[in-house]
Amino acid sequence: MSPLLNIDSLKEIQISCIGLILTGGDSKRFRSNKLSAEFGSTSIAQMTANNLTKAVSTSYEAGLALTNLPQIPDTTGRGPLAAISQTYSYLKQTTDCALFTHLLVLAADMPLVQPKTIKRIVEWPTFSSVVPIYKNRQQYLCARWSLQTLELSLHLVDNGNLKVQEALLKSDTKWVAAENLASVSITEFEDIDTEEDYESALIHQSKLTQPGSKSDEFAI
Repeated sequence: MSPLLNIDSLKEIQISCIGLILTGGDSKRFRSNKLSAEFGSTSIAQMTANNLTKAVSTSYEAGLALTNLPQIPDTTGRGPLAAISQTYSYLKQTTDCALFTHLLVLAADMPLVQPKTIKRIVEWPTFSSVVPIYKNRQQYLCARWSLQTLELSLHLVDNGNLKVQEALLKSDTKWVAAENLASVSITEFEDIDTEEDYESALIHQSKLTQPGSKSDEFAI
């Protein structure tokens, strides 16, 4: 695994990114579909989508059609790597690949990730994939995936390997500490798996929207 990257050592590179929100999770530790749970005046999934589209002008949803984003077909039932791979295949068939160099992949259960933080990940000055490290954990689904990584994902899925980390560990990935990416607080990188996580996220979101907070990007 590559060491954490020092931003001072990097050169500025032009990146063209398409956004992808993943909504195909099964919410095993939530009493209902967590992504449809209320979050401010909208749902968890839509809040995440709103934050993504503020940072990335062209974005799609892969999964259960829980947001207002255009849907990638056939992206449920086999896990996130299959959904990412199918999205890449679809974009290769319908989009001029010269128009994008990366996908910004974001799990829909991360509604606290601020648009400015997403833009930092998108614009991180390297052509490689970029994965935040939060609490010693790689956030593969809040990351920028390069074309090299996406091509590898096609190969892995075709061979029955559905492990997300395989695509990033076996390609030229840069691992960046969350504190170098978060525009407000590293708590932005918390995801929602349980009802306790949900209650905690609501508290964090409330603090971020208080008058005088460091950000107005979460205003509802």
